[in-house]
Amino acid sequence: MNNLIIFRLLVSLAFFLTSICLLEAQVSITSGAVVGYSTANEGEVYLTSDTDELYLGLQDGSLRKIGNDPFQAQLAEYGISSAVNVTAAPAIRDFFQDELTNEGAISKTSDNTLSVVSNGLYQIHFNCRLRATTTWMGASVRLRINGADIGIMAHSGFLYSGFMPDGSWNFTHTLRLNASDTIQLYTQREDTGGGGVITAQTNFTRFTISKIGE
Repeated sequence: MNNLIIFRLLVSLAFFLTSICLLEAQVSITSGAVVGYSTANEGEVYLTSDTDELYLGLQDGSLRKIGNDPFQAQLAEYGISSAVNVTAAPAIRDFFQDELTNEGAISKTSDNTLSVVSNGLYQIHFNCRLRATTTWMGASVRLRINGADIGIMAHSGFLYSGFMPDGSWNFTHTLRLNASDTIQLYTQREDTGGGGVITAQTNFTRFTISKIGE
């Protein structure tokens, strides 16, 4: 029995001494320095002086948070207050006119461009109701990240004001984005040569982007 007690005391002492060494080995940084940190020593522990969070240095010099805090998704949602002509010359369109919700992971650069604030896994969903004003025509939209087309092209189908005037665009993408990446929507006309117009409708157009993971 005495040997068991001594063994438990030795284990407790070893754990205590290890904890002290770990605390003394911490490097103090601010939380603002965590994103983009590139000079961490692998295996070294870092403590944010302003938020008391622990991070571990990785092989590539970056930091990973220590702990199992549940991730809080961050949502941003945008709409339009003015109808958008999507059958003019191919171009980046103003689909981010109204910022309806923003929980911090995205910033609005202009009515046609968003910028990513922090690295992470994002889910993007775009839903748009379209209406044709004249002859048979169609239009397509595509997501662009940093000026490059991403994912599938959404097509309206061919619409005609006197018969089938309404169409829609819908797509969802899940992708990893980095801070400062730009997000845009590019549209182009696809028709039989007529001169009609298709517009995105104000009350039925939503662009949502959620940061769903680190």
